[in-house]
Amino acid sequence: NVQLLDNHGGPSDAALYVTVRPRLPDNVPQAILSGTRGKPPPIAAARFTAPSTWPFEFTLDDVEHLTQEGASKADGSTGESHWWRGEDFIVSARFDSDGVASTRSPGDLVGQSVALMSEAGPDGVPRTAIKLVGRGAAGKFLTSSSK
Repeated sequence: NVQLLDNHGGPSDAALYVTVRPRLPDNVPQAILSGTRGKPPPIAAARFTAPSTWPFEFTLDDVEHLTQEGASKADGSTGESHWWRGEDFIVSARFDSDGVASTRSPGDLVGQSVALMSEAGPDGVPRTAIKLVGRGAAGKFLTSSSK
């Protein structure tokens, strides 16, 4: 469930990007060796065409939305027992005004929430709500184009 603080639809080519990663402590030694900053990789990701109504509800599943890292098992193969099974998750969302994931625009909105396994529904799936807000003055300054 993603909510905008201001109810504006945005440009027609806008998109909502969602990523999910396990909520695990940073692994500093691994980060030094791999250059990953120690964060676990996203296990699921999705791009949704600009929603026309808010709040926007969605479900990410392990058939359509898993990343390559999310699909692997602890031993590196793929299958049912994923390395992240049973973990809490950090769910991040970005409403991207131009619909291009690799760009950052001053008008993009961002949000993040934690989905706790201890609060999962009867189906064992954790749920969360994310409020999207502006990226703040520093984020807008860093992404504004100089003319």
